[in-house]
Parts: sequence; C-alpha cells; structure tokens
Amino acid sequence: MPHNAHHNHLGNLQVGYRLTNNAVDPSKPTLACISSIHFTYWDSAIVALEVMTALNVEKAFVLGTSQSGWLVVRTSMDTETPESREKGCCDPVLLLSPFARSGRVPVRRMLGRKGRRKARMAVLCLMPRDSLTLRLSDVTCPIYWPQGTEDASYECQVQHEHIESFTASKDKKLRIVEGGAHYLNATNFEGVNEAILEMIKKHAS
Repeated sequence: MPHNAHHNHLGNLQVGYRLTNNAVDPSKPTLACISSIHFTYWDSAIVALEVMTALNVEKAFVLGTSQSGWLVVRTSMDTETPESREKGCCDPVLLLSPFARSGRVPVRRMLGRKGRRKARMAVLCLMPRDSLTLRLSDVTCPIYWPQGTEDASYECQVQHEHIESFTASKDKKLRIVEGGAHYLNATNFEGVNEAILEMIKKHAS
C-alpha cells in the first residue's frame, strides 16, 4: 500500500514509500521514491534515512549496486581523477556528457519523458560527484564489498586501496569475484547472496 511522508529536505518534498501489508517487513524491501526533479547522491541518502525515521526503523542493512552503491558509500570512493583512471576507473564525464546534454537514452526500456528525466538526473549525479576519501575514517558500520574482476567501469586496484581507508569500521571485507561484471547481483548473484547472508548472520543482533 503506498504512503506519503512530508519532509523539509529539498524544499518540502513528498516522499512516497510502499509497505507490505501496511507494515514494515524485515524480510522484504521498502521502496521509497522522492518527488524532486533535481537530486544528488547526498539527497537520496538523506531521504532514505528520513523514511526510516518515519517508519521507526532504527537499524537496517543497506545493499547497493552501481549507482545504488554510491548511496551506501560508493563503488569508487574518489572523484574520477587522472590518477584513478590510470588504475582502471572510467571517465564518466567523457562517457556520459553527450547523454547529459541531449537527454537521449541509449536503452530501449527507458521510455517516456519521466524515464528520460530520471536517467539524466542519475547521470548528472555520477559525473561531478565529490570525493569521499577524507570521510571514510568516520564510517563505523561493517562493510562487505564484493568486486568483479570483469567490471568494465572499475577495475580492482582502487578497491584494495579504498577498503583500507575505513579505519573505524567494525568489520571490513573486500571480496574479489572472478568473472564478475559491474552488476554483480545479476551476473554473480549466488556470491552476492552468500555475502549478504554472512553479514546478516554476523551482525543482525
């Protein structure tokens, strides 16, 4: 059943969320959508926390892939600099500028004005994002980080460096998945599921 929550963030926007049987079910995801046209990764993360507050959820596990991963902490913790590109990271500005300027979506499934607009906003979040490297030492929660060896956007070098920057994390683990692509939950879902279960069993209490 859909619900709306009113929040002051981003100019008194409305946040819509859907619950199973009108209640929070820990075994199922809660979908949250914001009404704002423009948003950043920070905005999306803050709104997710505000929805948790509205639902009286004090603790949760967060799973993210690709741009969803950036809402959690991010796949690459830095902006894409010449140094990071030398280590196998992509150049999002070079790759995505044509779409950001034209709004033309190169994927058939993204149809309609609203779909194109959301895709463009996601691209605009990706291109000029800020670096998190100096903030990583403030993260205290457990971190499980699966990374595919065949990720065309981010090769495996920076992950080995960045995982060590979580100096205050209670439990940090980088798992390199052989043959895994960028969307590991699609190409190597068994390994991802194993990592999720391992984390839940260890830290759910």
